[in-house]
Amino acid sequence: MRLISVNKNYKKCSRCKKKFPATKEFFYKGGCKFGLRAECKACGDIYYKQYRKDNRDKNIKRHKEWHTKNAVHVKKYNKQYHEINREKRNENSRQRHIKKSEQEKQYRRNNRDKLLANALRYKIRKLNQMPPEADMELIQFYYTVATTLADYQVDHIKPLYKGGLHHQDNLQLLNSSLNQQKRSKWPLTPEEEIKYKGYKLGSKII
Repeated sequence: MRLISVNKNYKKCSRCKKKFPATKEFFYKGGCKFGLRAECKACGDIYYKQYRKDNRDKNIKRHKEWHTKNAVHVKKYNKQYHEINREKRNENSRQRHIKKSEQEKQYRRNNRDKLLANALRYKIRKLNQMPPEADMELIQFYYTVATTLADYQVDHIKPLYKGGLHHQDNLQLLNSSLNQQKRSKWPLTPEEEIKYKGYKLGSKII
């Protein structure tokens, strides 16, 4: 027969007035009776969630002031921490990369129909937004060059999703990472126009 130990010490919550065993399972650690907080965990979670919501601006201001005051200390601590845990951080980064790549492969295997449907919709959109005067040879040349370069992709300056044309004057070769950041941004700010400016191939710059 299994014996169940019963805690005879009970603590009354200061908010809901219910009694719970005086353990860390029901109360957070504190300086009150039994070394626990006055309110139970359920009431405490509700109270502190509402408190953080009501005092959000105040907490952000205090957080910024503390970081400004202790910027040198924080920078020094972070530098020491990174140096001490360099191998651990590198290993964690490798594990995350492996896990992410496996998840992406699994997603592609499980959602092949969705990926094909998205690719088909994108292809149809390009065909519908290709004007009669488009130079197919030059457009194909963009994609040929992009396949020979490791870190470049063909980018629509004005995205197809925002009404851009599949035309040689709307194409450019852009760094892969920048192209992924750009996505469907339009219109671009002057700073973004400089940042996402790529290379044109044998056509005027629009």
